[in-house]
Amino acid sequence: PGMAGSASFAAKEYYVRVSAMENADNFNTRQVEGLGGRLEKWPLPDGKMTAIMLTGFTDLEEAKRVTDRLRAGAFPDAYIIQNEQGKMSRYRY
Repeated sequence: PGMAGSASFAAKEYYVRVSAMENADNFNTRQVEGLGGRLEKWPLPDGKMTAIMLTGFTDLEEAKRVTDRLRAGAFPDAYIIQNEQGKMSRYRY
């Protein structure tokens, strides 16, 4: 017995914020092809901008690799958002 029912496998998820755009339909998906993750578009609270996100990373090192590749390319401001059991925070490294 003991740890049965532990949800540690889903404790953390990482999202990579690629960029934010006024018209997300103009985003060139080729720029993130083959990087991994799922491409999602998240409306931002201001109602004008949409965040271009790569989601579904459970491994921090993988999320860092993707972020580093984006930063070295067309998205120098890319960063990681850590979701720890529903609590979202920017992961700095």
